[in-house]
Amino acid sequence: MESHEEMPRQSISISNPWGLTALVLALILCATAGASLFYFVREHRQARDLAATNQALNANLAQMQNQLQALSEKFNALTEASQSPAPTRSMSAASPASSMPPHAMSKRVHARAAAHQLASRQKPDDPRFNQMQQQLSEQEKQLAATREDMEKTRNDFDGKLNSTRTDLDGS
Repeated sequence: MESHEEMPRQSISISNPWGLTALVLALILCATAGASLFYFVREHRQARDLAATNQALNANLAQMQNQLQALSEKFNALTEASQSPAPTRSMSAASPASSMPPHAMSKRVHARAAAHQLASRQKPDDPRFNQMQQQLSEQEKQLAATREDMEKTRNDFDGKLNSTRTDLDGS
């Protein structure tokens, strides 16, 4: 019986180190594969979310650009209309502006608008403007007088405070 008991021990001790090593390696490999799969799924989900956010931002950007373009067109139309109404010409008369490309015409209109604004700024003939200028100059004079009075008062106060301190220190 002793021989029978010794036999299984020998077979277990011989095959056990290799089997245990293989089992540990298989477990490590499975854990690594599981962690890799987890990170792959997480990164894929984040990439999908970022792509959706990017798409939404691009849509918002396109909408803002369209609104900006529409506002620019409205502004240009209002500027052109408010400048000076051009005298109507007959359709049969060829004008140099009609032969110019639209881009050059808009530059010409903008230059004319800038000159008109500069001219309107240079000559304030409106009596309300003159009255406003007079009121502003009067207020500036009053502010200057008030500042001078405050400075005098501050100096007087400082002088009295210093003399009072001197009197208190002396007594």
